[in-house]
This record gives sequence, C-alpha cells and structure tokens, in this order.
Amino acid sequence: EWGLHRLSCLTKLHINGGTIFPNLVFFPDPEGGNGMSLPASLTEVHIENFPNLEYLSSEFQNLISLEMLEISDCPKLTYFPDQGLPRSLLQLFILDCPGLRQRWKRERGKYWPIIAHIPCIEIEWRSLFDPEKDYSV
Repeated sequence: EWGLHRLSCLTKLHINGGTIFPNLVFFPDPEGGNGMSLPASLTEVHIENFPNLEYLSSEFQNLISLEMLEISDCPKLTYFPDQGLPRSLLQLFILDCPGLRQRWKRERGKYWPIIAHIPCIEIEWRSLFDPEKDYSV
C-alpha cells in the first residue's frame, strides 16, 4: 500500500495542489484514500494552491514533530482541527487564505485558543503578536 506515511524519515513536505488535486476538500484526507496520510516525522509542511481545500483534518494532531506550518493560496480554507494544532508547532504562516481572516483575531477569533501556544504566527505577512497593532485582517 502506497502512502506518504510510509516515508518515516521524511522531515519536510512541500505540496502544491494545483492541477493534481484541484478538488481536494480535506487535507490530509482523514480516510487516507489519496495516499496523503502524513508521517509523524515531519518537521515542516508547506501547503499551497489548493483551490477547493476547506478543512485541515485532525490528522495534524499526529504530527508530533511539526515545528513549522505554512499555508498559502487556499481561498476556501476555513476550518482547522477542533483539537488544534500540535503543541510542537513553533511557526505558523498563512497567506492568501481569506476564509480564515475573521477566525484568527488575537484573543477574540474562533481559532485563537488553538493557536495561542504558537510563538511565531504571521498572517498576510504581519505578525499576530505585533504589540503596535490591533491585528485584524
């Protein structure tokens, strides 16, 4: 059985949906049907250009070594796992994902409780922790 999860030494993954996965709604697929179940060894994940992606699945909780997550050009992305992101996550970068804008407001957004532990968060090239600005995108 093929799948990314079999690559147990893989530490970095950069995936561009583009024309390969234009209709993917969940990432990674919670059923593992597209071979996208991810290995726990990943420390960096870059997800870009998934035009129909709406959900990051709860499988992200299994990425116990994940330190950096970058998501860009996913215009329909609106939902993160209810359980949050891994406690190991140190950096989160979000760019061109308008579906997340209101959910990320510091201390008020829906997702604040599940991202507040991340020391470095940048959304649309601005730090969520900039003391000079009331962050709202």
